[in-house]
Order: sequence, then C-alpha cells, then structure tokens
Amino acid sequence: MKNLTKYTFLFFLILYVRGITFGQVAPTLGEIIKYSTFTISGNISNTGISYSIGDVGTNAGTISGFSYNINGTFHDTDPSSALASTDLVNAYNNLGTQISTSTLGTTLGNGQTVTPTVHLVSGNTLLTGNLTMDAQGNPNAVFIIKINGNFNVATASSIQLINGAQACNIFWRVSGTITVGNSAQLIGNYFASSSINMGVGSTIEGRLATTNGPITLNASTINLPYGCGLATLQGPVMPYVGSLGCFSIFNDNGSIKNTGTTTITGDVGTNSGIVDGFDTAGVNGMIHYTPDAWTIQGEIDNIALLNELNAYSCDIELLEPNLLGYGLRLTPHTYCLGSNTHLSDTLYFDAQGNPDAIFIIQIGGNFDANSYSNVVLLDSAQAKNIFWVINGNVGIAPYSIFRGTIIAANGAESILENVFIEGRILSHGGAIKTRDINMVLNETPNIITPDGPLTFCLGDSVVLTGPESPSYLWSTGATTQSITVFTTGRYSVQVIAPCNNMASNIHVDVTVIPAPFYNVNVSICQGDSTLVNGVYRKTAGFYDQVFPMPYGCDSISRTTLIVNPIYLTNLTAEICQGESILLGGLNQTTAGIYFDTLSTNKGCDSVLRTTLIVNPTYLTNLTVEICQGESILLGGLNQTTAGIYFDTLSTNKGCDSVL
Repeated sequence: MKNLTKYTFLFFLILYVRGITFGQVAPTLGEIIKYSTFTISGNISNTGISYSIGDVGTNAGTISGFSYNINGTFHDTDPSSALASTDLVNAYNNLGTQISTSTLGTTLGNGQTVTPTVHLVSGNTLLTGNLTMDAQGNPNAVFIIKINGNFNVATASSIQLINGAQACNIFWRVSGTITVGNSAQLIGNYFASSSINMGVGSTIEGRLATTNGPITLNASTINLPYGCGLATLQGPVMPYVGSLGCFSIFNDNGSIKNTGTTTITGDVGTNSGIVDGFDTAGVNGMIHYTPDAWTIQGEIDNIALLNELNAYSCDIELLEPNLLGYGLRLTPHTYCLGSNTHLSDTLYFDAQGNPDAIFIIQIGGNFDANSYSNVVLLDSAQAKNIFWVINGNVGIAPYSIFRGTIIAANGAESILENVFIEGRILSHGGAIKTRDINMVLNETPNIITPDGPLTFCLGDSVVLTGPESPSYLWSTGATTQSITVFTTGRYSVQVIAPCNNMASNIHVDVTVIPAPFYNVNVSICQGDSTLVNGVYRKTAGFYDQVFPMPYGCDSISRTTLIVNPIYLTNLTAEICQGESILLGGLNQTTAGIYFDTLSTNKGCDSVLRTTLIVNPTYLTNLTVEICQGESILLGGLNQTTAGIYFDTLSTNKGCDSVL
C-alpha cells in the first residue's frame, strides 16, 4: 500500500511538472479584452486616419490626434482604465512566469514557422519577411513569445496563421519597446514594458498594450480579434417593422414626389399627402395614392418604429459626426451621433459572421451623404438589419450606394439621381423627394420560402413557408403558414398581402427524383451458398446494394435470396434374419439407417431415410427319448433313429421359428 501511494504521488508529480513545462496557458485578460490600444502610463497619439475596433485608453496620460471616428470608446483615467491597468499587469506577469520550452534566434521570419509553446528570445529581436504560426489543427493552441529586449518589425513584414491558429491565442511579451515598420501586418496580443510605435499603414489583428510608455499610431489599423472570450456581437434587439415590411417608401404624414425614371421594388404610399410622379411600370409593388387600410396601419407602425429606435441606449458614440465614413468599420451595436452627420467615402457594416446581427445608427440632427459615398456590407451583414433614425433632414447625393432603413423624425428627405438604395425610406412629417433612383427592398415578402432544395430524392421532403399574412390557403387544402411536401408537383398558396402588393396566388415547383428499385430473386438449396453483393450468403433474406445517382439520390438493387428446403422422409422397413432388401443402392441385410435420393424439389434433392429392422428367427431346442424299436413324428416323418430333426412350428412377424 505504501509503494502504491508512492507511485501514485510520483505519477501526479510528473503530470504536474509536465503541465508547467508544456502546458502554456493564455492569461486572463479581464478588462483588457475590450481594448485595442491601452497604456497604463503614457500618452496615446495618432497621425493620419487610424482605424480601431475596440476601446482606446490610458490610465495616466492623454489621448490626441483622433480627429475622426473610431469603433470604440476613449478612456482617459476612468474606472475602466484603472481596472484595465491591474489586469494588464497580471497578464504581463503571468506570461513572464510561464516556463519556455523553445529558444528562438533573435531574427524571426524569412519563411520561418513556429508551433504552439512558450518561445524565448534572449535579446533584441528583429522580425523580417513572413512568420507563420501553425496550430497543427488545434484551434485552442496558445503561442507565447517572450522577448528579453526590444522588438523591431521590418517594413512590409507579416505574420500568417495556418491550421486553426487564432490571433486571440497569440501573445508577445516584450521586455522593452516595440517598433513596427510601415505596412507591416501583425497578428496577436502585443504587451510591452515600454513604448510602442506603429509605422504608416501598419495593421494588427489583436491588441497593443504597454505597462509604462506611450503608444504612437500612424494611419494604423488595430482590430480586436474574434473568439477567446470576446463575445460574439448580436447588437440590439431587432425592432418591430410590422406592416412596413413591404413598403420601400412610406410617409405617414406628408407627400411623396418623384421625377425622372425611378425603379422600385416594393410599395409606395402615404397616409396623409400626395403621391406623384411614379411610373407604374417602374414600381414592382402597389402605389397607395390615397389612404387605405395598409397606410393606416403603416402610420401606426411607422410611429412605433421611430419611437423604438430612439429609445435604444447608445453603445458607442461616434465623436466626429461630420466625418462618418472614410473606411470606418462598424460592428453590431447602437451608435449615436449627437449632431448633423455627414457621410463621405466608404462606411462598412461588419456582422462578424452573424447574419442576424443588428445595427442602429441614431443621428441627432440632419444627415447627408456625399456623391459616390458607399455603404458596404461585410461578413454576413444584411441591409434589412440596419436602421438609421434621423432627427432632421436627409439628403443623399448622386451616384451614392446606400443600405438600410432610413426613418426621418420630422425632416424632409431628398434622394437624387443614380442613387442605389437597398432598404427603405420612411418619414414622419416631412416630404420625400426622389429623382432617377434605383431602389430594392431588402426583404421580399411575396415568395414561398423553402427550407431546402426544391429538387430532392424520393424519401426526402421540403418545408414550404408562405409570406406573412393573416390567412393562408394552399393548393393542398392546408391553411397553415408552412406545409411539408414529399411529392412532385406545383404548390401554391393564396395569401392576403400586408400591403396588397403581392399576387394573391404564388407558387413553386417541386421535383422528387424517384430512386429506381431493382429486385432480383435468387434461389438456392438448403446448405448451399451463392455470391450476393460480393459476399457468399446461404441465409434467406433481402440484400440491398446502393448505387449513387444525380442530386445525391441512390438507386437500390435488391436481391431476394430464397433458400429451398431439403425434404426428409422417414420410413421403416422390416426383414427377417437372413433376408436382404435394396436400400441406398445396395442389398442390405443388417439393421440400420439408410438414405436414398428419391426426387427433386425446385432443383433441390429430397432425401428418403429408411430405418431397417431385421427380425430374428427363433430356435427352440427339445430333447425327445424313445425306446429302441419305437418311432416319433419329427421333421414330418416318423423317426426311429437317434439324431437332430427340425420342424417349423409358428411365425414371428412373418418370420418362421424353428423347433
């Protein structure tokens, strides 16, 4: 028992030592996780337009040079920066205590590949060319590079990730300064004990942080990495659109006027005003010239949407409303701009892979977009999930590309020639003017939506869902919004459209590809075997072989194996001792079991089994005495001479007995 305890202790001691040696662990980031750029003590300064997804902060210094918008919040000596200071020190010290298992040279890159572990560089280090981080298929792999000195990155150097490596799991601990050359592309969390200087056009997917020293940016890009504890962004709750779902242009209390050739997908209408100048050929929807049931409900929903959008709490304030755009990348949040806002150049909406992510932009004044301004969707972002609530006038200049739902609280809206809009224009109390625009509703309610392909294999199915409607009548007779279809055919549904712009009967065609079934019967006799689907089989049953076809369907070849039984007939035959009978092809005289093939059943021999019984002949011995000169009848004669005489006395099952 003592030895067992000793060995158990040694076993866990080995595991513990190995855990220290090889188990590099990502440090806990705490408050630092939300910062793209942070220093405990030092200034943060910028030259040019730098981009940041994440907060920027210092706990003892100033922030300057950001005369544009960042996708984050500035923190200058506040509770968040104080907490981040503590968490940065803890993370920096944690990285320092982890034992290295690899030693790297002071020149990194030039096609070099490193794997997950704790790497040590003994002095001042230069990164030049390309450095590859190989996670070897483990997305949770952690890389720690500890540099005992300054870290310099040459111009245009880069870090690349392969085999599941993640930027959030890469940590650089530098006991000195970090200097990054122009146009370098870096990945990971960079924690330095002194200053950090970024070259012109340099980019980092990760974080920059220093425990004691300034950080200088120069038209740089620093974006927080996905994953590793950074929550996936959903954004605010999707606001309720209601009956506005199929309106492209709607005004609950004002006119709508168009000039020139405008093409629109969706309804156009007002509940109080005039609709004028639209060519019905260019409107793929209904034009509500006068108030009706749809516009009455539209006004109710429009006012409710406006109030709901204004009620959302602001996540991030964009401090430079006149400089919206210029490559700014927005993520799912509620953004607010406190005054008149001007959009120029390009504005990105990045859903970070979440197609349901919501974006809300609250503008506290007028909004206008320059000519050739462009709203671009990234990584699954959808125009239907973007909402602009404008508390003033709206103007979009020619040749702009705009996406999202615009709702103006009480100002006029003017959309000029050659503007493309994917979304809606809504107004509460101000006139809407359009001229030679192209507008696409980013929701298409007048369709049947399948949950999969409309062409599929026999045995599969597809669920068809009709558009939002108070009632449904399918060609199958169903009255639910969705039906499940298993067979080929045209399936249609009659609906009442929310804005009366849809055909009352819409349809889809479903094609079911039958799986050909081939059946072959094979017969064998009991005890035999035959080759079926590459295997010798002797048991009756169904044996299927599948062959692929187009659309992923399979055809089936079924072999039905029939095993014909061998019939066994039992007979009993009797003979007398000394006689013979023909059994098994021979004259048999001995009792036993003999087999004969007598007939065939579907090609299978039947067997006759005969049990032969040999009945014995019984011999009775008697002694008879007479006097000389006398006689006695024996063997059918009067005998006078001494001797042995035989008489047949009786029968036993047909066999004579002898006296």
